[in-house]
This record gives sequence, C-alpha cells and structure tokens, in this order.
Amino acid sequence: MQVDDAPPRDVGVRTVRTIKAQLSKKSETLSGLSLRAQIPDTTRFLDLEIEGDENRFVERTLRITRLPADEATRVKAALIAAIPAKRGRVT
Repeated sequence: MQVDDAPPRDVGVRTVRTIKAQLSKKSETLSGLSLRAQIPDTTRFLDLEIEGDENRFVERTLRITRLPADEATRVKAALIAAIPAKRGRVT
C-alpha cells in the first residue's frame, strides 16, 4: 500500500471469525477459490493507518497493489513474525 508519494509499505488482510462461528462446533471450509472467495461466518478487514492532523482534512491517494505470489508469501511470514507474543491473560 502506498499513500500519496510516501514509500510503499506492506499490509495484510485480517480475517476474524464471528461469535456465531466461535460458538459453533462445526467448521466450514472455503467455499471458492477466487480472490473474493468467502469463508462462512468470517469477516475480512484491511486495517490502514493514515496519519494527519485531526481537524485538517486533505485528499489522499491510496494505491493498493497485489504482490506476486512468491513475494506475498515472504511478506505474509514477516507480518506474522512481527505480531507480539501473547503473554498470559488480561484481567
């Protein structure tokens, strides 16, 4: 992803299971193999962080491009490795 003329940065799609799916004992599989394939009872997010002044709105250009498969695998592994380890329960 690239915002205006800033250097490109890697982002990943976040897939979250719904509460209905988490409470269900059955598991569903992928219903299609296209880019828009849907997994039952899941929601997909693309979290983008765009910085700027809170009360000064400006028009920005976002460029989102798909990486080649071999590079996407490497980037996905790096994004997963950057997630901090869970450290016990939060009370």
